Amino acid sequence: MVSGTRNALLDVINGTVNPSGKLPFSWPKKLEDNPTIGNFPATRDLEVKYQEGVFVGYRHYLTKGIATQFCFGAGMSYTTFKLSNLQVTPFGNFASVSVDVRNTGKVAGAEVVQIYVEYPLKELKAFKKVFVVVAFIV
Repeated sequence: MVSGTRNALLDVINGTVNPSGKLPFSWPKKLEDNPTIGNFPATRDLEVKYQEGVFVGYRHYLTKGIATQFCFGAGMSYTTFKLSNLQVTPFGNFASVSVDVRNTGKVAGAEVVQIYVEYPLKELKAFKKVFVVVAFIV
């Protein structure tokens, strides 16, 4: 392992650096829960059928009521956040959304605010990663 990688990993493990990471996908509890499981193996001519349509990732698990090991957007942080003062201002077919994000923990970190709509399915429409030092609000 390259020493820079080792040092970076140690900084995360010992809490010097806050990873503030979020999963960009859902992790199933078992392989059979994956929405594409019926599409494999590929045909003899290596053709793969994409039959799940829009029901991939979190949409599949939510629609089918399948619990995941780790859900889309789950993450790890050495701090905590409080969201407050949610404001939604509609205009036409759109809306403006704002929320205060306060770091309530003891170390600086980042939080990802996710905006979902439920028409016709629950769907991620917007997200923003914000970096917040201790006791500050953004």
